[in-house]
Amino acid sequence: MMVTEISATTTEAYAKDRRNGYLPQGGDTPTRPVTDGTIRRELGCLRAALNHCQKYGYSAAVPAVVLPDRPEPKDRYLDRNEVALLIRAARQDRRTRYLAKFILVALYTGSRKNDVLSARFAPHRTGGHIDLHRARFQRKPAGRKVTKKQAPTISLPSRLHAHLTRWHENGSQWVVEIEGSGVQNIKNDWTAVRERAGLPEVTPHTLRHTAITWGMQAGANIWHLSGFFGVSLDTLERVYAHHHPDHMFTAVDAANQMGKIAT
Repeated sequence: MMVTEISATTTEAYAKDRRNGYLPQGGDTPTRPVTDGTIRRELGCLRAALNHCQKYGYSAAVPAVVLPDRPEPKDRYLDRNEVALLIRAARQDRRTRYLAKFILVALYTGSRKNDVLSARFAPHRTGGHIDLHRARFQRKPAGRKVTKKQAPTISLPSRLHAHLTRWHENGSQWVVEIEGSGVQNIKNDWTAVRERAGLPEVTPHTLRHTAITWGMQAGANIWHLSGFFGVSLDTLERVYAHHHPDHMFTAVDAANQMGKIAT
């Protein structure tokens, strides 16, 4: 479509087609239906591109782009037994054994998949690095532009620091590696491990969600959690607040006081 053809009507029609699956022009294989979350991301990219073009004078106006409603946040997180199942499943096969390290680092730090996979034990240009001397994880290379997906430098939990020290002493150059090389894509091996563990719905991002949820359940300071995980306070309150033991504490206390009056 030309930009002038984009409208609220056409973007709503696009969302309907993506939701139900459709046959592309000239194709013979229908697309698979996708969730509203995926559609929202796709149309959000389109709207961002249109805004960019208007900002730099490539188009005179920005047509209306209608996004599906934001889906309810996923509340799936792992318990400790499920984590043990995942790690055990990863170690069962030599081909997937490296994923046990990925699981540990992702859980201890709540880092995103790509930040874990791109991390080395020395500074480099394409990813973060582990500073064993200072016990820190710099999750992005120095000078990388800050984006909405914050990845602040953090202090390493002592148990993870011990694991990382041992891995490096055994010759590892990457935090997660196969035969001395970094890993770019874990999709197929991750699928094999989660099926083996009996957890087919678990994704790598579930590990980050689990780490943040455990932090909330432990009653950690929300401001500290925000800084450690690189999550906005708004997201913590919107997605994770109900896991915190102090959630609605003052409201419950007030209700108790009202109960005393009533009796």
